[in-house]
Order: sequence, then C-alpha cells, then structure tokens
Amino acid sequence: VALQLVQAVREGNEVMAAATCAYLALRVPELQQVRAEHKPVGLHLDLIFDRPFMNEMKIEFFDPSKSH
Repeated sequence: VALQLVQAVREGNEVMAAATCAYLALRVPELQQVRAEHKPVGLHLDLIFDRPFMNEMKIEFFDPSKSH
C-alpha cells in the first residue's frame, strides 16, 4: 500500500494518494511517515514509526581549506 501511495504521488493521482494515505492511517496508526527516495539502484522506501514528520533542510558543508 505504501508503494501505491508513493506511485500515486509521483503520478499526481490525488484520489489514489488520499485513499492509500487514509488506509495506512487507519490500519497502522503508529506509522508516523512514509518516506521515498530515488537512489541509483531504484526507489528506496522507509516506513518510519518513531519520528513525526518535520520539514527537512539539506545542508551542504564545505572545507574552507580547499577554497583557495
């Protein structure tokens, strides 16, 4: 069901996304997040039970010694 949710979001299918999200919320109430990432080997899906959703911010660090 989680994969169907991710696919629906990717395809812009709001009806299917809402239905699968509602199903997961009802059937697995302890589920906090469904996270999907595209990786070189394919789609990576995480079901997260221990952290509520928070917006993420990507931070890139640089080595100041290499800036010259």
